[in-house]
Amino acid sequence: MTDRHLRIAIGFGSRLRNARKALGLSQRRLALMLGVTPSYLCHIEKGERLPTVLKIYEIADRVGVSPKKLLP
Repeated sequence: MTDRHLRIAIGFGSRLRNARKALGLSQRRLALMLGVTPSYLCHIEKGERLPTVLKIYEIADRVGVSPKKLLP
């Protein structure tokens, strides 16, 4: 991952974590809602993985924000 990609991944993960916690959702619960493993969601939140564009839209929908709000 390039430095730019890493900054985007970390920023996205941080914003996702904040949105998830604001809803009082555990990683496990959100992962179940998204059809992904808790481990995969953890990697996203830590900036180690970047979800696909379609998954970004699904994540945003599940946490009740626009995709734009999750992107740094």
